[in-house]
Amino acid sequence: MEDLGAETILALRLDNGDELRAVASGDYQIPAPRTRVKVGYAPHRLHAFDAATGLRLPDPAGGEKA
Repeated sequence: MEDLGAETILALRLDNGDELRAVASGDYQIPAPRTRVKVGYAPHRLHAFDAATGLRLPDPAGGEKA
């Protein structure tokens, strides 16, 4: 977790072991480590990156390009 004031960056681990970074509002109540949480997202705000290269992947919906 990284508290940036207006936003908080969360480091999450999925059931399959993959890691995910998420941005939450600064007033988000951080749960205890290893607590299961539900995650939702706005597809138009999703940014995916290639794990090997770090490059942003193209938007699958055909919007903004990498």
